[in-house]
Amino acid sequence: MNAEAGIRQPDRRGKAGERETIGGKTLEDLQANWTSWHIRNRDTSKAEGRGELKTLGDFAAWFFPTILAHDVAIGKIAQATLNNRRRSLRLHILNEEYGCGHLRLGHTNKASQKLSLENLEAFVRRMQESGVGPIAIKHAVETLHILGRGLKKHTSKSGLRTDPTIGLEVDADYRPQTDLAPKADYFTDPRRTLALADASAMALPAHFSAFWHAVTSLGLRRNELCGAEWDHFEGFDWSKPITNDGWLNVVQQVQYDGEKGEPKQVALVRCKHQRGDATDMRRITVDAEVAEALRLQKKAQTELRLSKANRWGKLSAKQAALPKDQQPVAGNFVFSDDGLCMLPHQMDYLFRKVRKASGVKGMTLHKGRHDMVSILISRGVALDQVQRQARHKRIATTLGYAHKVERADEAAPAMSSFWQQLREQEQAKAV
Repeated sequence: MNAEAGIRQPDRRGKAGERETIGGKTLEDLQANWTSWHIRNRDTSKAEGRGELKTLGDFAAWFFPTILAHDVAIGKIAQATLNNRRRSLRLHILNEEYGCGHLRLGHTNKASQKLSLENLEAFVRRMQESGVGPIAIKHAVETLHILGRGLKKHTSKSGLRTDPTIGLEVDADYRPQTDLAPKADYFTDPRRTLALADASAMALPAHFSAFWHAVTSLGLRRNELCGAEWDHFEGFDWSKPITNDGWLNVVQQVQYDGEKGEPKQVALVRCKHQRGDATDMRRITVDAEVAEALRLQKKAQTELRLSKANRWGKLSAKQAALPKDQQPVAGNFVFSDDGLCMLPHQMDYLFRKVRKASGVKGMTLHKGRHDMVSILISRGVALDQVQRQARHKRIATTLGYAHKVERADEAAPAMSSFWQQLREQEQAKAV
């Protein structure tokens, strides 16, 4: 090699495929040229070009709408299961603060960016440090296992021949610190409960008048309010005033979900109970006063149904134009003004009207369940009965719903007639 030729290295091919000589007269020139070549050709270099999917997030973006959506179409998994996995992916796995969607499928010199069991376990620890609940962590790990099996099965997309999630587990004893902290910012007040119940009867149409009774006395969630039907009640004769207690079987709910930017899908699904379909986990007590309020609501709903005649339970032209899985479902629903199932956001709308009419601030729809648990516990009701009424899997969850009850010493220690005893307390206080 002569002096003018300088220091030479083997030829490389550029983006267009032509040969490109990398060399320099000095060692510094060679290093600069070598770096420049890699910058110009990094998109087609061997290290970066193994596949079109480079990260776990990229693979999930392909896997969910392609593979899992097909499994839903053939009935292999339920639509609700896919929605739950998507939610776990969006909220946790792709979370910018503690997520693991950035982990790389191919080669990387940084150990912290490699898709490995060690980094996935670190992701679980970050979730715990961020105060994420145990159920959400469990669902995130289950979603990772589904992705891991997909990575191994679809090697052409992932470039992996093994499942990196094997051995990933969740500590069964983990409880977030937020669950142990006292809830000092919220108090249960029977007066507020009664004010909301009265506002429900005044601010809402007569066929929704028992709305707040169903939330606080029965402890129904939004989706369960949408899915409750009159046929689910037992022990009542709706044709005459009710003086006896009965039961409600909470057996179905409206599933209304979809990814951001996608149309929401509507489905009437069976409630998933933590202990299977055991009767004691879905059958709740309905006292006489709540049943009487529901009877009056049913009477008003019957009058509305007669006034609408054959339009009751029929889809409007706009609703009928929607795809089948986005149309409301017809049925004999407790809360409905057209014979079709209501959706969760419509329940939120009803609650906002009730809250505005009552003048109560800082209240949410779900806190009605908290009030039910708190008041029943303060009145001396056995914890297992309260747990059954709230339909909780763990008694610790029921205790987490309990808040300080103002004027708890005036609460009567009886379980029957939930609303009647609250009113007797108020009347005694007024005298």
